[in-house]
Amino acid sequence: MGFPREIQCDNGTSFTSQLTTEFFERFGIKVTHSSVHHPQSNPVERFHRTLKRLLKVLCLQSGEDWEKNLPATLLALRTVTHESTGFSPAELVHGKNLRTPEVLLYEHCINPQESESSVTEYVFELINKMRRCQDLAVERMTEVQVKRKAWYDKNAVRRKFQVGDQVLLVLATSKPNKMAVQWTGPGVLENCESFAVPYLDDIAIYSNNWEDHLKHVNEVLKRIGDANLTIKPSKCKFAQNRTKYLGHVVGSGVRTPAEAKIKAVLDFPTPTSKTQIRAFLWISWVLRALC
Repeated sequence: MGFPREIQCDNGTSFTSQLTTEFFERFGIKVTHSSVHHPQSNPVERFHRTLKRLLKVLCLQSGEDWEKNLPATLLALRTVTHESTGFSPAELVHGKNLRTPEVLLYEHCINPQESESSVTEYVFELINKMRRCQDLAVERMTEVQVKRKAWYDKNAVRRKFQVGDQVLLVLATSKPNKMAVQWTGPGVLENCESFAVPYLDDIAIYSNNWEDHLKHVNEVLKRIGDANLTIKPSKCKFAQNRTKYLGHVVGSGVRTPAEAKIKAVLDFPTPTSKTQIRAFLWISWVLRALC
């Protein structure tokens, strides 16, 4: 307990702010940031997926007040024996499992007699037990990972989609909340690569002439409407000779870094710490990729 030696977190502003960064540096905490748009790099996200899956089921049974079911769901996840480790999360953290209603009923039935021991003996027994549990958990996880990978690779199929195939559409930008349905469809997969470049919720449409451009814009808007998605007109730009897109200024066969990016390098203060040097090298690397 106390101050951790290392923390893994995402790239949220609450973890990358100047105040948080200075706090980590002062207390000697090493920070590892997860890759952008790659939640697999953060093990906590896997727990969140399981948690949300349970909450979805409970919300279907008891309504949309998912926060009322959160304490019971967390208790269940912390006390259940993990298939990979062979121990419950509470047992690995505290050295013993939590007292659930089932445990209370079991103790009431058998009425065990607690052995008397000194504080020193109890502490050493607890430390040794936690070490044994952790060692066994690591060995168990390694074995299970190998078995699961072999089983997954045995039935894994590389999916390739062709124009005209029916696919499901993920509602990443239109679902009202995390407990809502994430997919819609099926829909027919059509090719727009010849005139549209999507990136997350940004779409760049380009054409060789004005007549084709009107057709391409109309086709993209039609498909957005067919997918029951919406766009915000104030964030859209039409009929642009050049425009900013993902840090570029693109158009008329030209691609250059945005002026704001160049100005950020020119006005970057002289680095005085490792963190500032990393930030400068990162900006330089990004601009080099844009050139």
